[in-house]
Amino acid sequence: MTPLFTVLIISNFIQSATAWEPRLVNGQIVTWSKDSIGFEINTDNASGITPEQAKEAIIAAAKEWDGTEIGAQATFIYEGENKKQGA
Repeated sequence: MTPLFTVLIISNFIQSATAWEPRLVNGQIVTWSKDSIGFEINTDNASGITPEQAKEAIIAAAKEWDGTEIGAQATFIYEGENKKQGA
């Protein structure tokens, strides 16, 4: 494989990073309709990790989506485990 071909292949998989930008409607930032969004976790079938690791990862991800840092005033609240299937 030639170096140029390798560069072309790699460049096809590189995407430029873009910052998150709030969505505006009529000049207002779109936010959640509720200040708190509760969620539960079913750790059944957590592939390759323990149920505790799955729970920790999901809770950490929810904290990253918390909108209070940008003025959205939405907080995700972990409400425990369940055995429900689907969303």
